[in-house]
Amino acid sequence: MTNIYICPVCNKKYETNVTECQACGFVDKLGINRVWASQEDAGDWIKTVIEYRTQWKAHKKETQIINQLDEVRRELEESKVREQKHLQESEDAKGHKGTVEQRLEKIEGLLEELVKARQLHSSKIEIIRFGDYDWQVLERENDKVLLLSDKILDKVEYNNDVAKITWEQCTMRQYLNEEFYNKFGLIDKSRIVQMPVVSSNNIWYGTDNGPDTNDYIFLLSLEEVVRYFGDSGQLKNRPSDTTYSINDVFNSNRIAYEANGVATWWWLRSSGSSGYSATFVDDNGVICNLGLGTSYGVGVRPALWLKL
Repeated sequence: MTNIYICPVCNKKYETNVTECQACGFVDKLGINRVWASQEDAGDWIKTVIEYRTQWKAHKKETQIINQLDEVRRELEESKVREQKHLQESEDAKGHKGTVEQRLEKIEGLLEELVKARQLHSSKIEIIRFGDYDWQVLERENDKVLLLSDKILDKVEYNNDVAKITWEQCTMRQYLNEEFYNKFGLIDKSRIVQMPVVSSNNIWYGTDNGPDTNDYIFLLSLEEVVRYFGDSGQLKNRPSDTTYSINDVFNSNRIAYEANGVATWWWLRSSGSSGYSATFVDDNGVICNLGLGTSYGVGVRPALWLKL
């Protein structure tokens, strides 16, 4: 029998006309008879589909991650029980005690990290509207909030020329504080606070990121993306000299999407392994400390402090 309806969100096929998808829950009142009164109505329908698809994919990914965390947690708890039993039953308990207790301590640390990760995944992200964009609230401080764009707003080179560069000198900083800043009206501009922006050296490679700056708009640093999206301890404790990225349980928190629902890379302001590269987060949420050549066009998620 010929399928007559395909859900525009999850692509599930039905052999009868439906208005609510059983797989993803999308409600399509028009069903198979998608006839719009105007081009504007058609555009609104497409926008609704894209927004729902983005939320559905994020929820699906979040559920998958939470299930994985629960599975790992169970395995760690079983390992902990085995280690404790080994400690109790060992004939040479004194000789093994230090080693076993170290392993137990490590397991406890991993369990704690997993609990934090699950809580973070389960929590709601606060979104506010400012200007023409949606923003995630990262921090509240007295009468102002730190915002990060919810979506990738543009694709721009960190620097428009191949050169050894710092945050202070790069064309990305100029773009954010001039072209992007000027997209806001006078009233909105009066609410954006110019703040000191710390330019720390790359903690893994020691690359100089130049002096601190004072900016209205900026990108997050390595330290900030870890602070606000989840810290597994890898930034301060590099697993090995051959580790080039932070790939941990917090990856899904860092995934960012374009308006069309496609996940993509986004720049951080910290330098990479040299002054010719800058760090970024890839489309799987992995933080690349090694960096990418600054002349590549990568996604931009502006950050700013907003006066309430």
